[in-house]
Order: sequence, then structure tokens, then C-alpha cells
Amino acid sequence: MKRRTCAVVFAALVCSGLAGKSSAQIPAEVSGIVGGGVFLPTGADRNVVGNSPALQLAASVGFLRYLGAEAELLYAHFFLREDALSAFAKSSGSQITAVGGIRATTGRTLGNPRPLTGYLSLRAGVARETIRATSPQIRPTPQSQPGAWVGRSVDILKSPPSGSGASSSDAQRGFVIAPKAGLRLRVSHSAAFDLAFQPMFIFHQRHTTAQFFLTLGIALSSWEIF
Repeated sequence: MKRRTCAVVFAALVCSGLAGKSSAQIPAEVSGIVGGGVFLPTGADRNVVGNSPALQLAASVGFLRYLGAEAELLYAHFFLREDALSAFAKSSGSQITAVGGIRATTGRTLGNPRPLTGYLSLRAGVARETIRATSPQIRPTPQSQPGAWVGRSVDILKSPPSGSGASSSDAQRGFVIAPKAGLRLRVSHSAAFDLAFQPMFIFHQRHTTAQFFLTLGIALSSWEIF
């Protein structure tokens, strides 16, 4: 009985040691990005919103030298065109997009003799846009924006139901596929500039809307053991 107990304890210690050794041999490069850029609408949405500022928050984990995972949050504050909701005294709009997926790169940022690396990501997620309008000056008149992502919300606010108050809003949600291509220029041991181009395809109510984001951020990287 004692021999069996000792054998079990010894096997547990060996397995624990091997697990600790195995995990210690899997270093991962973890990066965080804070940046900004410009949101570029396309198609019918260009009739209601112009190029607008965007805020970027992203994180990536490189488990292998050329492969890893990435998650990103993009916020855009819409610059609505003057004639989009001209019947209202105030109007505003925004969009938030959350995506995540795989990331392939030409090399790691840390310990790389070359300061410039490139990467390509394929992500999917969700997008939500919101349009708000307050204090209607005159009775809004309908104006259709068929097939538009932002334009559909604008069209709904132009045709409010009878008895609606002084404040109105409309929000839409859609599924997103978002590839991303970028360059990273290291400026110190752990810091780099991150320049990226991100097309986004939003699927909503049997329609597809394309958008583009151009972002520039600061990336900070470090080694972590998993």
C-alpha cells in the first residue's frame, strides 16, 4: 500500500514538473495598440455621412513566430452631412465595431533585427451604429436611402411616428467580416508605430455595406509565458 502511494505521488510530481517545463517553453509576444484614424463610408452612406474620426483599441498574441490571434475595438464618430437631418436642430451618429480572429505576420516585433514587419489579419464580429436627432424644427419629410447602413437610420428618423417626442434615435446591428493589412515600424525595443488599412463588410437585413478604416497607432509589446 505504501509503495502504491509513493508511486502515485512520484507520478504526480513528474507530471507536474513536465507540465511546468512545457508551459515555460511557450513564450508569446503580447501587444497592445492605442491609436486613431479615419472612417471612410462607401456607396449610399456617402450621401448622409462624410469621412469621420475613429478611435482604435487592439490587442494581439503571437504564439508562433508567424501566427497569432487578434482582437480589436473601433469607434467612429460620424460627421453627418448638413442636409442629412436638416429638419432637426441637433443630430449625431456613431458606430462601434468589435472583431477578433487570426493574424499572420512576417516576423515578431521583439528581438527582430529588421525594424519593419508586415501582417495580415482575418477577423469577424459585430457592428452597431446609432443615429440621434433632437428638437425637430419642421415636420420631417421622408427620403429613402435604399440599401444604406447609416442611411436607413436617417430615413427612419425622417419619418417619425405621429406623437413622437422631441428626441428620436435609431440603432442597427450587423455581422462583420473584417480583413486587415498593416505595417509595424519598431522605434524602440518594445514600441512601434502600427499603420493599418481595414476594409469592413457589414451584413444586415439582407444587405451588405462596405466601409474602410485607415488607422495609425502606437504598439507596445512584451514577452509573456503561457
